[in-house]
Amino acid sequence: MQNDEPLALRPFLVGVVFWLPLAFLIWYSWSGLLLLPGIKLAGASLTWAFPKTFDGLSFAAGAWSNGVLIHDGARVGVASVALNPLLYSYGLPLLVALVMASPLSWRRQFVQIILGAALCNLVLTWGLVFDSLKTVLFQLGQLPGTVAMPEISAELVALGYQLGSLILPGIVPVAF
Repeated sequence: MQNDEPLALRPFLVGVVFWLPLAFLIWYSWSGLLLLPGIKLAGASLTWAFPKTFDGLSFAAGAWSNGVLIHDGARVGVASVALNPLLYSYGLPLLVALVMASPLSWRRQFVQIILGAALCNLVLTWGLVFDSLKTVLFQLGQLPGTVAMPEISAELVALGYQLGSLILPGIVPVAF
């Protein structure tokens, strides 16, 4: 008896190889729109959880930045810290390629992509939140004035950052 499983996997792999470059092209070109829900959720989460530290996320000159409140006596200023949402969202084009290569109906593929995009935006939110916390805790010691440090464990921030940048963006689309 002949095993047909490797032959069934071949069209799927060919489909993924075909769809992956197209998905990455669309993701990169339309990232401003595709990633906006996750970015807005990250900004709202940071300002809600740490209102004395973060002023929110903003988009200027083609880049996203995080506002960190700097206290110098009675004066309060805002330092802009650059963020790159693409680092935490590469799972979205991977998910699209995997779904498009799967033998599902177009309707089912559409539903899978919408649900997967929502999940990938949550992963993006996780990555941006922990990237912002990592920046404040570990990299802003050189600024004049003082930053109200968030009350969170440095080890927890390091773990969350590693999960959000290395593990979750690649694993979540495959697991989904």
